Amino acid sequence: MSFLGSCMLKNFLLNLQRNLGTVKTSWTDEGSVNYHLNQFKYPKRSTIFLELLLEPLLSESKLILDIGCGAGAVTIYLARNNPSVTFVGLEKEQNLLSLAE
Repeated sequence: MSFLGSCMLKNFLLNLQRNLGTVKTSWTDEGSVNYHLNQFKYPKRSTIFLELLLEPLLSESKLILDIGCGAGAVTIYLARNNPSVTFVGLEKEQNLLSLAE
């Protein structure tokens, strides 16, 4: 999948979430912080499935840019399982990024 294709997929998923009414405006409340901290210890099935979905792209890539990486749990999971690829996560919420440290 190309970079453009992955951006289109991400936009599709965001629009789907908005239409279902599940988009949050804040990810730094106590429940969300606990969710992110648990994601570092116990990856969600969706994270594992995402890796399988991205496997062809990951095997050919040297650099992956995750825009809107949240706390970075998914990015870190993928990076640990794909050491030959450099991962960079960008997130505007500093509170979320501090969870990854």
